[in-house]
Amino acid sequence: MVESFSFKYYLKGVNSKGNRLKIYGRLIVNRKKAELYAGFQVPEETWNKEAGRTHHNISINQELSAIENRVFEIRRKLIDDEIPVTARSIIDHFKGSKKGKTYLLQFFQEHIDYISSKGELAGITVSQYNTTFKIAKLFVEKRLKAKDILIREVDFNFIEHLDHFMVSEYRDPYNRPIARNTVNKHHTRFRTILIKALNEDIILKNPYNRFKLKDTKTRRDFLTTDELNKLKDFDLGNNQSLQKVRDIFLFSCFTGLRFTDASNLKMNDIITDENGVMFVSLKMKKTKDFIQVPLIGDAVEILKRYDDHPDREVLGFLLPRISNQKVNAYLKELSNLAGIHKTITHHVGRHTFATHALNKGIPIEVVQKLLGHTDLQTTQIYARMLTSTIVREMEKLGRVRND
Repeated sequence: MVESFSFKYYLKGVNSKGNRLKIYGRLIVNRKKAELYAGFQVPEETWNKEAGRTHHNISINQELSAIENRVFEIRRKLIDDEIPVTARSIIDHFKGSKKGKTYLLQFFQEHIDYISSKGELAGITVSQYNTTFKIAKLFVEKRLKAKDILIREVDFNFIEHLDHFMVSEYRDPYNRPIARNTVNKHHTRFRTILIKALNEDIILKNPYNRFKLKDTKTRRDFLTTDELNKLKDFDLGNNQSLQKVRDIFLFSCFTGLRFTDASNLKMNDIITDENGVMFVSLKMKKTKDFIQVPLIGDAVEILKRYDDHPDREVLGFLLPRISNQKVNAYLKELSNLAGIHKTITHHVGRHTFATHALNKGIPIEVVQKLLGHTDLQTTQIYARMLTSTIVREMEKLGRVRND
């Protein structure tokens, strides 16, 4: 693309009798503009608009010419250094800005500090950005043998090698390799950083434009109706810990709530409408969206079991407070005891809710609303048929049973 470039002085300010107006330089590169205060103020009647100079003040005119020459020098230097030439980058260089020497990891860390200080994103999201930052830092140190690199050095080749590093070398805190879809999530966050740099005119183009993520199909485990009943009806004796964990898990099977939202529920999150229907009504911690989920009888029974629990009486929480790690550890034991041959985590409860809701014929748009998904495609991940549903639908064509 041929670069369009212009620089011209003009007066700026509200004029009144005897008032002096400021001289600004307007720089336009490829139809994007930036302004620079020249440091002088003159009466409007002394200004030659066409020439962009004063009529008679030679010293001011000399200074304006010096500034204009400096602007053109910076443009030439950026071209020679293969730095993107934008109106903003030239003005920033003129003012002594270091944008032309913006470093990747420093820029990344500043973004994390910014989103953390705003407090608009869930803590888990900030934590995920921190993990992506650590991976990028490790890649720069191990593969590039550097403490940091200029962000403009991040190109398609960098992205490809970062991808290979995450797939082949990186290990999580438990020394496990990370799955392709987890790698893709790190790419998504890293791409956000580069888009931010692009919007700030630090880089000219995003290297992700030519990089395609390699999606893999994932199986979202859920419990079938038989498995859910097995877990629900299994006699745990007097093991209070396992009973609490089972209730915490089943509550999300019946409501679709994430662990954090379910464990933080308080009485003011439960409303009852004029028809006596109880709802969970809350702002989700992860997405900040509001949801309202009607409570079916099984969910209400679980809440009633903890009317006198200390966590309810003292702290106001509706369900017992147990860490997600402990819940998942106990769920592994529960699934073994109940004879369920699946790896169950708390999030499987959310998958179970979504899958059963869709197979019961609840419209996908309603399930999307209940789960708090902003994108229908996210909900469609759960839109697979249970065998029982397939059999039921096939019976509309003819008998499929042998009995």
